Amino acid sequence: MNIAYEAMMFAREAHKTQRRRYTNNLYADHLPEVAGIVATVDSDPEAIAVAWLHDCIEDQGASEGEIRERFGPRVAHGVLMLSDLETGNRAARKAGARARLALAEGWVQTIKVADLISNTGSIASTIRTLRASTVQKTFGTSTMASLPLQQRLPKSPSEATPRSQVSSSAPDSAF
Repeated sequence: MNIAYEAMMFAREAHKTQRRRYTNNLYADHLPEVAGIVATVDSDPEAIAVAWLHDCIEDQGASEGEIRERFGPRVAHGVLMLSDLETGNRAARKAGARARLALAEGWVQTIKVADLISNTGSIASTIRTLRASTVQKTFGTSTMASLPLQQRLPKSPSEATPRSQVSSSAPDSAF
């Protein structure tokens, strides 16, 4: 059986009850998106397997040993490099994750980029539905944050205002 297929089956089972924060969609919907993005730039079945498994240790408690036994040392290494297992406050955890990923091989970093692309799309679609009070709590009370979201976010990429046409009075750092 193909290692990427085995990884897909394992990951879908591991994440079957997990829901995405904010949207409450099945987390398993995120996994094929990441694997699909990776597959467009890397046809290596082990890289695609890691894309499927990237959150199994971090979110579902699978062990590195279990991943290594089922999928081999390279897949286990990739999954471990993508697992946010750092401790401490948020700043310390994020700094540790950046340092870990900076040392990762290019193929692992490609999977991380695919994960970020998938997560960013989910966040962008979710932010449209957040209440203004949540946006203000999260981003502060700057002029941009206090505007209704529908006035700030285009409905589609084709409706976005080119940066050259954005008023200079809008703060660049609002988001």
